[in-house]
Amino acid sequence: MTAYQSENDPEYTGIENLEIMKDAKNYNRFIEKLIVEAAPSKSSFNAFDFGAGTGQFSEIWSKPESPNVEFTAIELDENFKRLLEKKNVRVADLNQIENASTDFIYSINVLEHIESDIDCLIQLHSKLKVGGKLFVYVPAFKFLWTEMDDFVGHVRRYRKGDLRKKLGMAQFHIESIQYHDCAGFLATLALRYLTVGTFQLSRNKIVLFDRFIFPVGRVFDALIFKHLFGKNISVVAVKR
Repeated sequence: MTAYQSENDPEYTGIENLEIMKDAKNYNRFIEKLIVEAAPSKSSFNAFDFGAGTGQFSEIWSKPESPNVEFTAIELDENFKRLLEKKNVRVADLNQIENASTDFIYSINVLEHIESDIDCLIQLHSKLKVGGKLFVYVPAFKFLWTEMDDFVGHVRRYRKGDLRKKLGMAQFHIESIQYHDCAGFLATLALRYLTVGTFQLSRNKIVLFDRFIFPVGRVFDALIFKHLFGKNISVVAVKR
């Protein structure tokens, strides 16, 4: 069975950081937009949030303008499962999903926690129907590694080439792949080399970055940097 948390720290839930990140309104709306754009272009489908956590990106489909979506959160962590169930979100383990039954799977900042990420991608591929789509959003560039990566249980950060290769090994066809958040890249790089002592994530820092820096970075992403670098990578892949 795929381990959803780092196998080096199986008790970790990361709920504190996820709660802080809820205040990053612009950032979260941006990711929601990427998910919706990656979803199947039909009026009804089933969708699964792999590693749903607190359900931050499980609420997209409840909006009035959303398509008719049969939604399930895939989550192994017992703390998160209880939290999702309290929100009346249907929750399942990956091995409970029938093979070749799924239209759309998305996974936000999860794959980097999994030791055997290729095996995980192969499992996700098996759950999709032919023509089914996978959307993955992960942190980029190992040289951006900070104590925060250790704290939240990351196993790796990715480059485009790494992700292309692993998705290919899992028999996916890549529709699109790009970097995001050049401003976050530069901010993380500064933290990596200029911060003395332990950097602590805080609501004030997140809100400041989200309101004043992230929107500017998005402009530069759109102009050129999505092809060159960013703090994260997104991929849309298809089962053929």
